[in-house]
Amino acid sequence: MQILGVMAFFHGDCPDAEREFRSALRAAPSLTKAQALLAVCERKLGEPSAQADMSSAFAQIRDVKLRTQVGIELANFYY
Repeated sequence: MQILGVMAFFHGDCPDAEREFRSALRAAPSLTKAQALLAVCERKLGEPSAQADMSSAFAQIRDVKLRTQVGIELANFYY
């Protein structure tokens, strides 16, 4: 469930959050916030797909705070 992923994410548990977000996205691929948070977890876990996933999610995010967070994480790829 997405809520479990969010709770794990904000407790710093990216491995559990990643599993929950992937499960939620299998059921509902249009969950843009889950896509964005999953991409942040992927970056923290060093997964090679993180940058592409984060760029894709960033383009769809409308929530200002989340868009800022993902934008900062995405900018870190370029430094």
